[in-house]
Amino acid sequence: MFNDAILAIDTSTDRSVIAIGTPGRVEQRSDSEVRGRGRLLVASIRRLLGDLEIRPDQLRAVAVGIGPGSFTGTRVGVVAAKTLAYALACPLIAIDTLKAIALNAPAAIERVAVVAESHKDDIYLAEFVRDRETNALRRSRPTRIVARDEWTRQTEKQSYILGPSIACGKLIDFGVEPVDSPRHAPAGSILIELAERAFAERRFADVWTLEPAYLRRSAAEEQWTAIEPHARERS
Repeated sequence: MFNDAILAIDTSTDRSVIAIGTPGRVEQRSDSEVRGRGRLLVASIRRLLGDLEIRPDQLRAVAVGIGPGSFTGTRVGVVAAKTLAYALACPLIAIDTLKAIALNAPAAIERVAVVAESHKDDIYLAEFVRDRETNALRRSRPTRIVARDEWTRQTEKQSYILGPSIACGKLIDFGVEPVDSPRHAPAGSILIELAERAFAERRFADVWTLEPAYLRRSAAEEQWTAIEPHARERS
């Protein structure tokens, strides 16, 4: 049984994951066990807590992957995490989903690129380089949105490429890992590791203001922006 555990959630990719852990031990559920995009997420969390004989009030923090990734999926996870953290009066921790995926790369890899679907013909791109002194992966530039065609022409072939865009076959020619590899989504052990580090450093998110890392508006919002002037004219 776990004592003083941390709960971590990430529903921003097609491989949703929930994990509960303390240093040295992690239990996780993923894929169909989680069914993260909707009402079954909370039921999955309750089931995992029950399997481990943990009461919700024994959680010392709730961590959540904030994307960028699926608009709907990320929002579901963030709302669930904020609600739990508020109800339990425990700290809320925000985790960069693309960094969590980058940490799946083998320790010998020097450059990592993580790609995730954005919208239409664009992708989210996060790039990392390994610090030769500490061996830690450091972000080489902020996560950004790039045109898919532009990136495929300019990408550095020496990078180890991971991410949901590989997993769904959108950039299959660039994949080092097979499309069905779990490395293309956050691992429960890494989510817990990042959450533990943030907890130790007291890097907590505000339960009222935390938002998913969208970087852009949803397709519905963009469509509304386009038609809003005409709607006002008709009203």
